[in-house]
Amino acid sequence: MLPNAVVTNSHTEHSTTAANEPGVPPEKWQQKRIVRQKEKLRSNLLKSGFQFIDRFVELLKEMEDVPKDTKKKYLQKGLHERRIMIELSSIKTWHKAMAYAVHHGNTGLAITFPEGVWSQAFQFNVEEQKYQEKSPCGKCQQMFRNVNFCPPPDTPATGDKWQYGNCAEVESLSKLLLGTRVVEEGVQSTRTPPLPNSYEAIERDFTTSIEEDIKKSLIKRLRSRQFKAKTLQFFNLQ
Repeated sequence: MLPNAVVTNSHTEHSTTAANEPGVPPEKWQQKRIVRQKEKLRSNLLKSGFQFIDRFVELLKEMEDVPKDTKKKYLQKGLHERRIMIELSSIKTWHKAMAYAVHHGNTGLAITFPEGVWSQAFQFNVEEQKYQEKSPCGKCQQMFRNVNFCPPPDTPATGDKWQYGNCAEVESLSKLLLGTRVVEEGVQSTRTPPLPNSYEAIERDFTTSIEEDIKKSLIKRLRSRQFKAKTLQFFNLQ
């Protein structure tokens, strides 16, 4: 069996003691206490080997002294921005088979994993400050076949409004393929023979045509957001 955890469950307890600081208004003290809690949470998550940008974003929102330009840089969101990140991940981060499946998501073409692949996802509960198990969305079920999802998918699948590739399952399964050769070689597309459907065919299709189409779309989106460089150089995010 090849278990694959999308996010390992992490839990941090609330601090039950806090000393008020003399001369500090109650609302300021409350704000500082919240910031300290979030810093502790982020520190614990980092120690466990995971970096969660959503925790960093929440911390930024709580701190009034963070420059507006910094907040704007990290807090941008929206349909256009999500598509930019999905396309950038497709050409610079994800395994080619995952990018292939995401690219073809709305066409019905998908990829099939070999036997023994498991995926377990968690969603962060802000009120309880812990991760809770989450079933895969309908789009992940459609794109990634023969995966043992835990918890099992909802029946019937709910109507998901987000874009193909906007889920943690993509990142997790991509890392599995990048690090496990036997799984990578067992991936196939759902094309019907005699059309080639092997992993080699997936990689060839992505490299020869799909990747260039994604780059063109990404450049167009970036330029629509005032990226004015004539030649956009793609780089690895650290």
